[in-house]
Amino acid sequence: MARRLPLKKNLLFVMLLAAVYGPLSAALAQSGTAMVLETDPVDLVISTFETEISFRVEVADTPFERQQGLMFRKSMPADHGMLFEFGETRQVAMWMKNTYIALDMVFIGDDGRINAIRQATPHSLDIVAPQTQTRFVLELNAGITGKNGIAVGAKVRHPVVDAIAGGE
Repeated sequence: MARRLPLKKNLLFVMLLAAVYGPLSAALAQSGTAMVLETDPVDLVISTFETEISFRVEVADTPFERQQGLMFRKSMPADHGMLFEFGETRQVAMWMKNTYIALDMVFIGDDGRINAIRQATPHSLDIVAPQTQTRFVLELNAGITGKNGIAVGAKVRHPVVDAIAGGE
């Protein structure tokens, strides 16, 4: 079984990633170039206690893609999002540096169930890290979760999630 690092070491890892990829991101921002993941969006479905809601999501599953995330994007359609896959279940720390869009961060366990939802403020360096074991984070436009009744315990279905959680 993989050794899990304490939250402090995870935060150090996030800071190390920022130090490595930060200069590249800054250069891109100054040039006016926003790196966009080259994956085609795929449908993700959230089954709430009352309905199902679909989103078109890009997947960020490499260290570079996870670090880049939605940085430098000025907007995102209401029915779109980004799904981060971390390769293991652990505590996850996110931040909003160079992110212009206010977001709902949906933390998902390896069973495909939502275990926390947090709101994230654009350009904030505050660490968003609920004390839950997380395999995936889904970023959606701010307010989408409340507006659609998406809450802790809802089931997320997507090919990447289903590969780990098993499709139902």
